[in-house]
Amino acid sequence: MKIKTLEANYRKKCFVINVGKKEYSLPFVQVDTPPSTNNKIIDFYIQEDGKAIVYTLESGNEEGLHLDYFLDYNKDPDYLLEMLTYNLSIAAQEAVKKSKLSKREIARKLNTSPTALLRLLDQKNYTKTVNQMIKLFLTLNCFVEIKGSDVEYKVKIAA
Repeated sequence: MKIKTLEANYRKKCFVINVGKKEYSLPFVQVDTPPSTNNKIIDFYIQEDGKAIVYTLESGNEEGLHLDYFLDYNKDPDYLLEMLTYNLSIAAQEAVKKSKLSKREIARKLNTSPTALLRLLDQKNYTKTVNQMIKLFLTLNCFVEIKGSDVEYKVKIAA
């Protein structure tokens, strides 16, 4: 995902970016150093890697905003699912450490290979599904609770 276009919309008081075919906005009040009528934006651009924007105010303050700020603020479903998978992977790593089962035994119970289990535990691997993560937690005798629109999660390890 890369930012294709950037606009500072003063009427709506927000930044507007286009990523692929989607448009995301972020109100000025959501940033650490918001532009105002007394401190206007004098320059803004997309960073070379396409993952962030940078803007400069009249006061000389310069701030960067990563694409994740826009995705999180707009509750992009793909982004939220990716963050949920990441957080569940971290929780799964902790659950495996606390488990008395060996990784080989956990893989056997999941009917998969030890290598596939390691991919499942890797927080940077986003090809796994939430379904696979739930199966892992059930194998480890853990309880998973996912609630709300802000995607809170709880993993309880059974005694």
